[in-house]
Amino acid sequence: MEDVSAAPLIHRIGIIGSGPTAASSAHALLRVSLSQSLISVPAPDGAPTHSLTDLIRTHAPVGASSLRAGTMEELSGVRVVVMAMEPLDDLADTRAHIASVTRALDEVAPDAVVIVAGEPIDEGTCAVIGATSRDASRVFGLGTCAETRELRCRVSDHYQVDPSSVYALVIGHHGGGAVPVWSHVLIGAHPIIRGQVAGKTFDREAMWDAFARGCERAAKPVDDRSERDGFEQCLSECVRSVVRDERRVLPVSARVDGPFDVRDVCLALPTIVGRDGCHGRVLPDLANDEVRAFQKAASMLGSAASVV
Repeated sequence: MEDVSAAPLIHRIGIIGSGPTAASSAHALLRVSLSQSLISVPAPDGAPTHSLTDLIRTHAPVGASSLRAGTMEELSGVRVVVMAMEPLDDLADTRAHIASVTRALDEVAPDAVVIVAGEPIDEGTCAVIGATSRDASRVFGLGTCAETRELRCRVSDHYQVDPSSVYALVIGHHGGGAVPVWSHVLIGAHPIIRGQVAGKTFDREAMWDAFARGCERAAKPVDDRSERDGFEQCLSECVRSVVRDERRVLPVSARVDGPFDVRDVCLALPTIVGRDGCHGRVLPDLANDEVRAFQKAASMLGSAASVV
Protein backbone atom coordinates (compact mmCIF):
# COMPACT_ATOMS: atom_id res chain seq x y z
CA MET A 1 0.00 0.00 0.00
CA GLU A 2 1.26 3.49 -0.85
CA ASP A 3 2.56 5.49 2.10
CA VAL A 4 0.74 8.78 1.52
CA SER A 5 2.56 10.41 4.43
CA ALA A 6 5.74 10.10 2.39
CA ALA A 7 4.25 11.81 -0.67
CA PRO A 8 6.24 14.90 -1.70
CA LEU A 9 4.83 18.27 -0.70
CA ILE A 10 4.11 20.97 -3.25
CA HIS A 11 5.75 24.29 -2.54
CA ARG A 12 2.76 26.55 -1.79
CA ILE A 13 -1.03 26.61 -1.53
CA GLY A 14 -2.90 29.91 -1.46
CA ILE A 15 -5.96 30.76 0.64
CA ILE A 16 -7.90 33.92 -0.19
CA GLY A 17 -10.22 35.19 2.53
CA SER A 18 -10.41 37.02 5.81
CA GLY A 19 -12.97 35.29 7.98
CA PRO A 20 -13.90 31.98 9.60
CA THR A 21 -13.98 30.10 6.27
CA ALA A 22 -10.38 31.10 5.58
CA ALA A 23 -9.36 30.21 9.13
CA SER A 24 -11.01 26.79 8.92
CA SER A 25 -9.45 26.22 5.48
CA ALA A 26 -5.99 27.01 6.86
CA HIS A 27 -6.54 24.77 9.87
CA ALA A 28 -7.69 21.90 7.64
CA LEU A 29 -4.71 22.13 5.31
CA LEU A 30 -2.22 22.43 8.16
CA ARG A 31 -3.57 19.18 9.59
CA VAL A 32 -3.05 17.20 6.37
CA SER A 33 0.30 18.76 5.47
CA LEU A 34 0.10 18.91 1.67
CA SER A 35 2.40 21.86 1.04
CA GLN A 36 5.56 23.37 2.43
CA SER A 37 3.82 26.71 2.92
CA LEU A 38 0.26 28.02 3.14
CA ILE A 39 -0.09 31.65 2.13
CA SER A 40 -3.12 33.46 3.55
CA VAL A 41 -4.16 36.46 1.45
CA PRO A 42 -6.89 38.75 2.85
CA ALA A 43 -9.71 39.51 0.48
CA PRO A 44 -9.73 43.15 -0.71
CA ASP A 45 -11.25 45.40 1.94
CA GLY A 46 -11.34 42.50 4.38
CA ALA A 47 -9.37 42.54 7.64
CA PRO A 48 -8.42 39.09 8.94
CA THR A 49 -10.58 37.86 11.82
CA HIS A 50 -9.12 37.08 15.22
CA SER A 51 -9.36 33.34 14.50
CA LEU A 52 -7.20 33.66 11.39
CA THR A 53 -4.66 36.09 12.83
CA ASP A 54 -4.36 33.97 15.98
CA LEU A 55 -3.83 30.86 13.85
CA ILE A 56 -1.10 32.58 11.84
CA ARG A 57 0.61 33.87 14.97
CA THR A 58 0.39 30.81 17.20
CA HIS A 59 0.14 27.72 15.02
CA ALA A 60 2.71 24.98 15.42
CA PRO A 61 3.99 23.83 12.01
CA VAL A 62 2.72 20.37 11.06
CA GLY A 63 5.36 18.32 9.29
CA ALA A 64 6.96 20.65 6.77
CA SER A 65 3.92 22.94 6.52
CA SER A 66 3.83 26.54 7.69
CA LEU A 67 1.23 29.29 7.53
CA ARG A 68 1.95 32.94 6.90
CA ALA A 69 0.17 36.06 5.75
CA GLY A 70 0.97 37.25 2.24
CA THR A 71 -0.14 39.33 -0.71
CA MET A 72 -1.80 38.43 -3.99
CA GLU A 73 1.54 38.84 -5.76
CA GLU A 74 3.03 36.12 -3.56
CA LEU A 75 0.60 33.61 -5.07
CA SER A 76 2.54 33.75 -8.32
CA GLY A 77 3.02 30.24 -9.64
CA VAL A 78 0.97 28.40 -6.98
CA ARG A 79 -0.77 25.22 -8.12
CA VAL A 80 -3.85 25.41 -5.89
CA VAL A 81 -5.83 28.37 -4.55
CA VAL A 82 -8.73 28.06 -2.11
CA MET A 83 -11.30 30.85 -2.45
CA ALA A 84 -12.54 31.16 1.15
CA MET A 85 -14.14 34.60 1.21
CA GLU A 86 -17.24 35.42 3.23
CA PRO A 87 -20.41 36.44 1.36
CA LEU A 88 -21.57 40.04 1.26
CA ASP A 89 -25.13 41.04 2.11
CA ASP A 90 -26.22 41.12 -1.54
CA LEU A 91 -25.68 38.20 -3.95
CA ALA A 92 -24.93 40.48 -6.89
CA ASP A 93 -22.27 42.28 -4.81
CA THR A 94 -20.84 38.94 -3.73
CA ARG A 95 -20.52 37.76 -7.33
CA ALA A 96 -18.94 41.05 -8.37
CA HIS A 97 -16.47 40.81 -5.50
CA ILE A 98 -15.52 37.24 -6.40
CA ALA A 99 -15.12 38.23 -10.07
CA SER A 100 -12.79 41.09 -9.11
CA VAL A 101 -10.60 38.82 -6.97
CA THR A 102 -10.58 36.20 -9.73
CA ARG A 103 -9.27 38.68 -12.30
CA ALA A 104 -6.51 39.75 -9.90
CA LEU A 105 -5.61 36.09 -9.34
CA ASP A 106 -5.46 35.49 -13.09
CA GLU A 107 -2.67 38.05 -13.29
CA VAL A 108 -0.39 36.13 -10.92
CA ALA A 109 -1.51 32.49 -11.02
CA PRO A 110 -3.31 31.85 -14.32
CA ASP A 111 -2.70 28.07 -14.22
CA ALA A 112 -3.74 27.40 -10.62
CA VAL A 113 -6.65 25.11 -9.83
CA VAL A 114 -9.22 27.24 -7.97
CA ILE A 115 -11.38 25.58 -5.31
CA VAL A 116 -14.37 27.62 -4.12
CA ALA A 117 -14.96 26.97 -0.42
CA GLY A 118 -16.78 30.14 0.63
CA GLU A 119 -20.54 30.57 0.50
CA PRO A 120 -22.49 30.66 -1.73
CA ILE A 121 -20.57 27.76 -3.28
CA ASP A 122 -22.44 27.14 -6.53
CA GLU A 123 -23.01 30.82 -7.28
CA GLY A 124 -19.41 31.59 -6.36
CA THR A 125 -18.09 28.85 -8.63
CA CYS A 126 -20.04 30.34 -11.52
CA ALA A 127 -18.72 33.81 -10.71
CA VAL A 128 -15.13 32.54 -10.88
CA ILE A 129 -15.72 30.69 -14.16
CA GLY A 130 -17.42 33.72 -15.68
CA ALA A 131 -14.54 36.03 -14.77
CA THR A 132 -11.46 33.86 -15.27
CA SER A 133 -9.30 33.34 -18.33
CA ARG A 134 -8.32 29.83 -17.17
CA ASP A 135 -10.14 26.79 -18.49
CA ALA A 136 -13.41 26.13 -16.66
CA SER A 137 -12.19 22.61 -15.81
CA ARG A 138 -9.64 24.20 -13.45
CA VAL A 139 -12.40 25.67 -11.26
CA PHE A 140 -14.71 23.78 -8.93
CA GLY A 141 -16.51 24.29 -5.64
CA LEU A 142 -17.03 22.01 -2.66
CA GLY A 143 -20.50 21.26 -4.00
CA THR A 144 -22.47 18.69 -2.03
CA CYS A 145 -19.47 17.03 -0.38
CA ALA A 146 -20.85 18.02 3.05
CA GLU A 147 -24.36 16.74 2.27
CA THR A 148 -22.92 13.47 0.93
CA ARG A 149 -20.91 13.03 4.11
CA GLU A 150 -23.99 13.69 6.23
CA LEU A 151 -26.12 11.24 4.23
CA ARG A 152 -23.50 8.53 4.65
CA CYS A 153 -23.47 9.11 8.42
CA ARG A 154 -27.28 9.14 8.67
CA VAL A 155 -27.62 5.90 6.71
CA SER A 156 -24.94 4.23 8.83
CA ASP A 157 -26.76 5.32 12.01
CA HIS A 158 -30.11 4.05 10.76
CA TYR A 159 -28.80 0.64 9.67
CA GLN A 160 -26.21 0.38 12.47
CA VAL A 161 -23.24 -0.22 10.19
CA ASP A 162 -19.89 1.50 9.92
CA PRO A 163 -19.92 4.61 7.66
CA SER A 164 -17.05 3.18 5.61
CA SER A 165 -19.43 0.40 4.51
CA VAL A 166 -21.93 2.92 3.10
CA TYR A 167 -21.77 4.40 -0.40
CA ALA A 168 -23.95 7.49 -0.70
CA LEU A 169 -24.25 10.35 -3.17
CA VAL A 170 -25.92 13.76 -3.07
CA ILE A 171 -26.03 15.94 -6.20
CA GLY A 172 -27.49 19.34 -7.06
CA HIS A 173 -27.26 22.59 -5.14
CA HIS A 174 -25.47 23.01 -1.82
CA GLY A 175 -27.69 24.66 0.74
CA GLY A 176 -31.11 24.47 -0.85
CA GLY A 177 -31.52 22.06 -3.74
CA ALA A 178 -29.54 19.00 -2.66
CA VAL A 179 -30.78 15.75 -4.22
CA PRO A 180 -30.08 12.44 -2.45
CA VAL A 181 -29.59 9.68 -5.00
CA TRP A 182 -31.45 6.95 -3.13
CA SER A 183 -31.19 4.58 -6.09
CA HIS A 184 -27.41 4.44 -5.59
CA VAL A 185 -27.13 4.31 -1.79
CA LEU A 186 -25.40 1.02 -1.00
CA ILE A 187 -24.45 -0.87 2.13
CA GLY A 188 -21.73 -3.20 1.03
CA ALA A 189 -22.91 -3.89 -2.51
CA HIS A 190 -26.62 -3.94 -1.66
CA PRO A 191 -28.95 -1.06 -2.64
CA ILE A 192 -30.91 -0.02 0.44
CA ILE A 193 -34.09 0.56 -1.61
CA ARG A 194 -34.27 -3.15 -2.53
CA GLY A 195 -35.33 -5.69 0.03
CA GLN A 196 -33.83 -5.81 3.49
CA VAL A 197 -30.38 -4.69 4.60
CA ALA A 198 -29.17 -5.57 8.10
CA GLY A 199 -32.69 -6.75 8.88
CA LYS A 200 -34.32 -3.45 7.90
CA THR A 201 -36.38 -2.46 4.88
CA PHE A 202 -36.00 0.95 3.26
CA ASP A 203 -38.11 3.48 5.15
CA ARG A 204 -38.37 6.40 2.73
CA GLU A 205 -40.02 8.77 5.23
CA ALA A 206 -37.45 8.09 7.94
CA MET A 207 -34.57 8.40 5.49
CA TRP A 208 -35.86 11.69 4.06
CA ASP A 209 -36.26 13.04 7.59
CA ALA A 210 -32.69 12.01 8.44
CA PHE A 211 -31.42 13.54 5.19
CA ALA A 212 -33.20 16.84 5.92
CA ARG A 213 -31.51 17.01 9.34
CA GLY A 214 -28.17 16.30 7.68
CA CYS A 215 -28.72 19.11 5.16
CA GLU A 216 -29.49 21.53 7.99
CA ARG A 217 -26.20 20.59 9.60
CA ALA A 218 -24.27 20.85 6.32
CA ALA A 219 -25.69 24.34 5.70
CA LYS A 220 -24.55 25.73 9.06
CA PRO A 221 -21.88 28.46 8.94
CA VAL A 222 -18.30 27.25 9.14
CA ASP A 223 -17.81 29.11 12.42
CA ASP A 224 -20.41 26.77 13.97
CA ARG A 225 -18.32 24.18 15.82
CA SER A 226 -20.73 21.36 14.96
CA GLU A 227 -20.01 21.79 11.24
CA ARG A 228 -16.34 22.79 11.22
CA ASP A 229 -14.94 19.26 11.20
CA GLY A 230 -17.16 18.26 8.27
CA PHE A 231 -16.13 21.30 6.25
CA GLU A 232 -12.45 20.71 6.96
CA GLN A 233 -12.65 17.06 5.98
CA CYS A 234 -14.40 17.90 2.69
CA LEU A 235 -11.90 20.62 1.81
CA SER A 236 -8.93 18.40 2.67
CA GLU A 237 -10.22 15.62 0.42
CA CYS A 238 -10.64 17.99 -2.52
CA VAL A 239 -7.25 19.66 -2.13
CA ARG A 240 -5.46 16.34 -1.57
CA SER A 241 -7.04 14.86 -4.71
CA VAL A 242 -5.62 17.77 -6.74
CA VAL A 243 -2.20 17.95 -5.10
CA ARG A 244 -1.57 14.19 -5.25
CA ASP A 245 -3.48 13.64 -8.50
CA GLU A 246 -5.59 11.02 -6.76
CA ARG A 247 -8.45 11.32 -9.27
CA ARG A 248 -11.08 10.74 -6.65
CA VAL A 249 -14.71 10.86 -7.72
CA LEU A 250 -16.21 13.64 -5.61
CA PRO A 251 -19.58 15.47 -5.77
CA VAL A 252 -18.05 18.87 -6.48
CA SER A 253 -19.71 21.87 -8.09
CA ALA A 254 -18.57 22.62 -11.63
CA ARG A 255 -20.00 23.90 -14.87
CA VAL A 256 -22.88 21.75 -16.13
CA ASP A 257 -23.42 21.81 -19.89
CA GLY A 258 -25.80 19.07 -20.94
CA PRO A 259 -26.14 16.30 -18.33
CA PHE A 260 -29.80 15.65 -17.56
CA ASP A 261 -30.75 18.53 -19.89
CA VAL A 262 -29.21 21.13 -17.57
CA ARG A 263 -26.90 23.79 -19.01
CA ASP A 264 -24.94 26.93 -18.12
CA VAL A 265 -25.12 26.53 -14.34
CA CYS A 266 -22.80 25.21 -11.64
CA LEU A 267 -24.14 22.27 -9.66
CA ALA A 268 -22.68 19.21 -7.99
CA LEU A 269 -22.27 15.94 -9.87
CA PRO A 270 -19.76 13.09 -9.35
CA THR A 271 -16.54 14.41 -10.85
CA ILE A 272 -13.04 13.00 -11.26
CA VAL A 273 -10.78 15.43 -9.39
CA GLY A 274 -7.06 15.42 -10.12
CA ARG A 275 -3.98 17.51 -10.83
CA ASP A 276 -5.66 19.72 -13.44
CA GLY A 277 -8.96 20.09 -11.60
CA CYS A 278 -11.96 18.37 -13.17
CA HIS A 279 -11.06 15.42 -15.39
CA GLY A 280 -14.57 14.44 -16.42
CA ARG A 281 -17.70 13.17 -14.74
CA VAL A 282 -18.99 9.75 -13.73
CA LEU A 283 -22.72 10.29 -14.23
CA PRO A 284 -25.07 8.04 -12.27
CA ASP A 285 -28.03 6.35 -13.90
CA LEU A 286 -30.70 8.38 -12.08
CA ALA A 287 -34.28 7.39 -11.45
CA ASN A 288 -36.85 9.62 -13.14
CA ASP A 289 -37.77 11.44 -9.92
CA GLU A 290 -34.07 12.10 -9.23
CA VAL A 291 -33.62 13.62 -12.70
CA ARG A 292 -36.63 15.88 -12.10
CA ALA A 293 -35.27 16.92 -8.70
CA PHE A 294 -31.89 17.80 -10.24
CA GLN A 295 -33.58 19.85 -12.95
CA LYS A 296 -35.67 21.59 -10.31
CA ALA A 297 -32.52 22.49 -8.38
CA ALA A 298 -31.11 24.09 -11.53
CA SER A 299 -34.31 26.04 -12.22
CA MET A 300 -34.49 27.25 -8.61
CA LEU A 301 -31.04 28.78 -8.96
CA GLY A 302 -31.80 30.39 -12.30
CA SER A 303 -29.48 33.25 -13.17
CA ALA A 304 -27.97 33.27 -9.66
CA ALA A 305 -25.74 30.33 -10.55
CA SER A 306 -25.50 30.80 -14.28
CA VAL A 307 -22.19 31.11 -16.08
CA VAL A 308 -22.04 34.54 -17.69
